[in-house]
Amino acid sequence: VLREIEEMATAEFRPHVQRGEGFNILVFGGSQGARALNQTVSQAVTIGGEWLNNVKLVHQTGKVDFENIKSIYLQGKHGDGVEVLPYLYDMPARYRWADIVVSRCGTGTISELAACRQPAILVPLPTAADNHQQKNAEALVAKQASIMVLQKDFTPERFIKIITQLKADRKRIDQMAEKI
Repeated sequence: VLREIEEMATAEFRPHVQRGEGFNILVFGGSQGARALNQTVSQAVTIGGEWLNNVKLVHQTGKVDFENIKSIYLQGKHGDGVEVLPYLYDMPARYRWADIVVSRCGTGTISELAACRQPAILVPLPTAADNHQQKNAEALVAKQASIMVLQKDFTPERFIKIITQLKADRKRIDQMAEKI
């Protein structure tokens, strides 16, 4: 997997720039998942609305939250375009597929996002040692390479608003991909 991601860093095309109408969102919180991301994104999908038009969402929840989040999507009427998984074994393919990633921002994730030229909405873990995740995200935000939302501000409504804006402004996604 690491070699495949390294190869993506030298590739000349960015697949998300060559997309049509659809909008693909990849959500993950690391191998354990991230409860705050899981809850906010699943609530946003449950709210529904126009933001979900032409959206496909892959949501990696981690093992602990998998059954709960999966049942939320199954109960809702808006989860048709959602694929819920406890773990992702094919990250390079997922990065190639995604228009935008929603994730935590540890050093490993930031390195992969940069190598893959992947625009992201970053939600730092507020309890990370020395607040390093927020510092990682702030460095990318300063370069206009990502969007950061603090966990306390990461509400379903805020998530929906950001996705709606990005869907309407593909140029911004392209610019983030170039700047990361």
